[in-house]
Amino acid sequence: MLRSLLTDPVNLLQASKTLRGTAGDSECFFGIACGSWESYSMVILASCLLAAILCSMATYTMIREEQEENITPLCPALIVKDEQLEFTMPSQCGSEVIEVIDMSGKHIVKLTQELRDPFRPGSMGVAATVKLCSPQDIVLATIVVRPAAKQGVALCRAGCEIFGFVEQVTDKRYDIRHRTGHLLMTMVGDFETGQVQCLSPAGGVVGTMGHKEERVVGCVHQHVDAGLLIGSLCATQLHKKINSVPPAPTLDDDLAKKLDGVAAD
Repeated sequence: MLRSLLTDPVNLLQASKTLRGTAGDSECFFGIACGSWESYSMVILASCLLAAILCSMATYTMIREEQEENITPLCPALIVKDEQLEFTMPSQCGSEVIEVIDMSGKHIVKLTQELRDPFRPGSMGVAATVKLCSPQDIVLATIVVRPAAKQGVALCRAGCEIFGFVEQVTDKRYDIRHRTGHLLMTMVGDFETGQVQCLSPAGGVVGTMGHKEERVVGCVHQHVDAGLLIGSLCATQLHKKINSVPPAPTLDDDLAKKLDGVAAD
């Protein structure tokens, strides 16, 4: 047979084509020649990446939910148990003592404010403090306000342990964060007029505030810490008041020339 192949060119050509076809089929079967192996590799790699992303998102969600559950509220005694809590308070947090009452006249919390000189020795840069007290004068929380600082408003528990911070993002937005950096609530709106909405990290409305007859009228939804919401509102007003420094007075031209002449002499 070998002799016939060597002597017959036609049979030799056909045998060569047959051998090449068999080798090609073998390579294509293993996914090398036809390129299917690369395609399978890309599909497997994409599937692994997608699975890793989904696992990471699920893990992040579980950690976030666990972190929210493990955070003890600022004022556990003021968590709203009913469907909602409507309250009213003076529109300006300028007086030393502010009584917050519900619509039936029942006292909810009392805010005791103290303004300080932040440049006085020993003041540690504190411009104001606000104590949230129960109707029995039990301190529930303390708010410390410092001017011109990113975390200028600190929320402290009754034992002066730092709970979180009220951070100004824009003129119409404040973020309330736990000391671990976890976002607890966002306050958006016009803080000058008191028209403010309180949003949860998921974007849901957990409280609203507005003006009515020179008083602030607010509503806190169920399972929300009313002490955190009311204290944060008062803290934002104090923060804006302290940081609204009037511009320095300018000297007129005549007085400036006289001072320059005295300095030259």
